[in-house]
Amino acid sequence: MFYDKKKLVGVISLFYDKECAHIHNVGVSPRHQGKGYGKVIVAKTFEYVKNKLGLEDIYLQCDGFTLENFYKKISAETFYRRYGYVLDTDKELV
Repeated sequence: MFYDKKKLVGVISLFYDKECAHIHNVGVSPRHQGKGYGKVIVAKTFEYVKNKLGLEDIYLQCDGFTLENFYKKISAETFYRRYGYVLDTDKELV
């Protein structure tokens, strides 16, 4: 859960084992959307996984929509590529 001034603004579901991490859901409160919170939540989670857990492989699960639409909505492709991730054949960013 992520807070701004003690108010909940977003959540992320992170699961991991000794080999890799999986991000299943990222959500931002409707009144806080469009302010960059989603990007911050994902970036902080990436930092945590790499720096605290020591994992290099992070899988983003995208159910119920296409990654192409997701990319268009939040410029996600540029955002994730900045962290060194690529789109794999299963349409997940790894």
